Amino acid sequence: MIRQDYIMRMIEQLVKVLSKILLNKETGDYESAIKTTENALKSIVGIDFSLIDKLSAGDIKLLFEMAKDNSTTEIKCIVTAKLIKEKADILNLKNNNYSKQVSDYQKALSLFLDGIIDNKNTEIDLSKFYPDINEIVKFLADEIANDTKTKLLKFYELN
Repeated sequence: MIRQDYIMRMIEQLVKVLSKILLNKETGDYESAIKTTENALKSIVGIDFSLIDKLSAGDIKLLFEMAKDNSTTEIKCIVTAKLIKEKADILNLKNNNYSKQVSDYQKALSLFLDGIIDNKNTEIDLSKFYPDINEIVKFLADEIANDTKTKLLKFYELN
């Protein structure tokens, strides 16, 4: 019960942040959108983007699994993936640093897939994140890492 409440609170916080980010993107205030994304990651998941930039997707997942309460690893993967994707989308809108966008999209895709494949909580519908996965796959095309391709196949088998 406590776990479920914690997960729902994380998702509610994510929804609020995403509306702020969307508003900033629509008004062209990309710097505020990036700042909102970075602050959200810290407040919701407890990790700075500077650390996310240094770690691989596997290392990020491992960090979540090593936490005192690792029962929310898959949701933390999803929330982190969504925020990484949002930041990469903003960079795309700014036409800024293509290699960073690719790196961020690869990391987000891997984390999305980990969160969905590993999800044991059937009460939470993660299908709302499927369009994000499809967008990333379309953007990356041939630049998807082999280990992520394996996860992608598992994801497609589940759906």
